[in-house]
Amino acid sequence: MNDPWRTASAWTVLGAGFLILAFVVVCAAGPCENETDWRNIGLLPSNGNYETNIKIQLFVDKTLVYPGDTVTVRFKADKDGYVTLINQGTSGKIIRLWPNEYSGMDNFVRADTERSFPAPTDQFDYVVNGPGGVERIVAYAVSQKDGVLKEDDFKRLTKDVFKEFKGTDFGLDDAFRKQISSLPADTKWGTAQLNLCIQDRQQVQIAAPSSVQVPATPAANQGEAPSEPAEKTYILAIGVYYPDLRWTFKDAEDFVKATKTKLRIPNSQIKTVMGKAATYQGFVGGMKWLESVTRPQDSVIIYYSGHGSSIKDQPPLDEDDGKDECYVLYPAGGSMTSQQAIQNKVLMVDDEFNVLLKAIPSRKKIVVVDSCHSGTIHKVIGQEDHGTRARFFPFTDVHPMHAQGQPKSKAKPPNQGSDNEAILAACLDSENSQENPELENGLFTHFLIKAINGGVSDLDEAFKVSKKALDQYIASRRNQGVEKQNPRITDPLGIAKTMKFNR
Repeated sequence: MNDPWRTASAWTVLGAGFLILAFVVVCAAGPCENETDWRNIGLLPSNGNYETNIKIQLFVDKTLVYPGDTVTVRFKADKDGYVTLINQGTSGKIIRLWPNEYSGMDNFVRADTERSFPAPTDQFDYVVNGPGGVERIVAYAVSQKDGVLKEDDFKRLTKDVFKEFKGTDFGLDDAFRKQISSLPADTKWGTAQLNLCIQDRQQVQIAAPSSVQVPATPAANQGEAPSEPAEKTYILAIGVYYPDLRWTFKDAEDFVKATKTKLRIPNSQIKTVMGKAATYQGFVGGMKWLESVTRPQDSVIIYYSGHGSSIKDQPPLDEDDGKDECYVLYPAGGSMTSQQAIQNKVLMVDDEFNVLLKAIPSRKKIVVVDSCHSGTIHKVIGQEDHGTRARFFPFTDVHPMHAQGQPKSKAKPPNQGSDNEAILAACLDSENSQENPELENGLFTHFLIKAINGGVSDLDEAFKVSKKALDQYIASRRNQGVEKQNPRITDPLGIAKTMKFNR
């Protein structure tokens, strides 16, 4: 204990805001308001592949902390792997907490075996001492030792055994993605994150037990954070051709026109996949385009107008209600079973979509879906009453009533797994989305675009205004056979509020 860096190491622990597979921590008002800096939504990518995902549980003994508080982090994973803990705080520095030379460099963790930082045998405490704000603690696990973020990616803090990442949070995301993609496809990996709300002006430090006097080391919270590239917003719009629907193309075109103007997006950052080009391959190509052009600081809006369906849960069996939701793509038509549709590549099942979505580097992803049962991404087919047409595709092995399920049964994004994604859905998963020649759009899209063009401040407000207008429209036409549909927004971190419109 004679080495002063053995007894204590004081440095600011940085914030990142990445709650993939963990839980959303709601902190008190003050430095931890709900609308935190969007850059802190996701420090690392998440694994959208159900088969290879390592699910990490990450906990702290307290989430609201004050000067002098000690914090203990507990974690476990559902598969064997090598676990690393890192922390990003308000200064922008990224510190590797575990493994470290104090605790030992062996970071192998057996499945379902809980570990802690600091461990009971460690000769230091994790102490809070300023400044105020949101701190982010991130865990990642990999089945292959030293599979990602090598020792060369970190530098040793002066005379210390803790290490700092060489770069910004965006650089960390980029390095992690590149190294993960270079590993065998069957490599298992996963990420998790939680937040600490630090009140007043404090910093987190690694300190010796309280009986030891710890000198201040203020250098870690000095200076400006590294400069960051400018944020861009990208749009992918899908409008699928079907003989029974008329307005899917116009939905996509009108949505692009409105958001392009209000968000000042150049054509180079917009891709449309329309009509007979909106095949399975066309959809995948659009998602791969977003993966190739976006960076962590960017925003992505994915818009879909077309049929959807609900089918029996496909392997991996991961749905609580036993059903997978899916986009129905061109050339869907005629009589076929859901299995034939999968084999013929006219279905995009939610599990496949989730993998593609997770691969996009952007930290802000918003999915807007105008389809039946779109609370969980799917759309209803061609009953027609007084010109109003619903958008559900009837596979021969899926009865429409079975597909709809019980009212309000599961209105949430399908297997999204991460809080850095939001979904704006035309209706609940138990309802039909409808289009009408009177409006020349899907009902949801029509009122959403009207709200966007009507001077609202952001996409969240546009959704709320459009929902109210749609409710009034449907109420006035219920005697004409127009069905009730309840648009639903699922947006735990308020990403839609960050999409500010030009007025």
